[in-house]
Amino acid sequence: MKKKFPYNIEGLTWDAQHNTNMEDKYCYCGKGLKESQPMIRCDRCRQLFHRDCIECMKKPLLFGDTFGTFKCSVCNQGPETFERKPVSWITIVHLVIYNLMKHAMVEDAKKPKKDKREHYYFRWKEDVCAFIDDYWDYLMPDKTRSATWNNTIASVLSTHSNIFLSGLEKLHQSAWWTLRDFEPPKNEKKTKAAARPKPNIKRTLKRTTSQDAINNRPKRVKKDTESKPKQQEPQEDLLDLSSLSELSSAADSSDSENEIPTKKKNSQHQKKPVIVQTQEETEPLTEVEQQEQTVTITQPSVI
Repeated sequence: MKKKFPYNIEGLTWDAQHNTNMEDKYCYCGKGLKESQPMIRCDRCRQLFHRDCIECMKKPLLFGDTFGTFKCSVCNQGPETFERKPVSWITIVHLVIYNLMKHAMVEDAKKPKKDKREHYYFRWKEDVCAFIDDYWDYLMPDKTRSATWNNTIASVLSTHSNIFLSGLEKLHQSAWWTLRDFEPPKNEKKTKAAARPKPNIKRTLKRTTSQDAINNRPKRVKKDTESKPKQQEPQEDLLDLSSLSELSSAADSSDSENEIPTKKKNSQHQKKPVIVQTQEETEPLTEVEQQEQTVTITQPSVI
């Protein structure tokens, strides 16, 4: 167990992605990168370590495996630690096929051209499922095997054509699979807020107005609510209320004197008799003639 690096880790010159350094010094051993060996990064010092130099792994490190948190013994000043992050079945199948292809390419690099593989397709059950079964505790330490997990692998391969490519066209066999693009699965770091689905609520946008625009607005003139009441001009056609009341009272008194009492039926009034008198302009009439010429016109009461 190493507690100190044989070089000054602070003096290394790294690239922008922190994947390589100009001094070509890595790991506890201080040696360079090896294409035949995967590397793992310490979560604290960001240094890369060879697969054969670390001790905390139960299984050999896989290529492109960035789905875990590793801390070296120098940073811990004690034993190394590795904690597996939760991964989906899609990521697991992607990582396994990538390693099958990588191992086959590393082996082909050692062989003459005539002995190299013709393709990098692999059988889903004999190759992919067998690899997962062997690395189960490495890939999914907290998950138990179900009776139908093999069917899950077949479903992942057949429903994600953007990642996996079937050998039906090239090999005329549907049980063979490879990656559409030869690259490891991406380790996308998502925060809790980004991973949480947000409700689709439409909100009205508020317009923001600058302070200058507010200051340049024309001021509104406040209306005087307590305005003086308008003086009404006297109207010549209108009579004084007091005179009207006097006239109405005088009319009522005259009507009451001339009114002849009659019986009322069904709320109807009898009309007064109308007397028509005629006189000759030449001679005054005698009392008898006046009685004869007196004509009284009465109307029966309306029932």
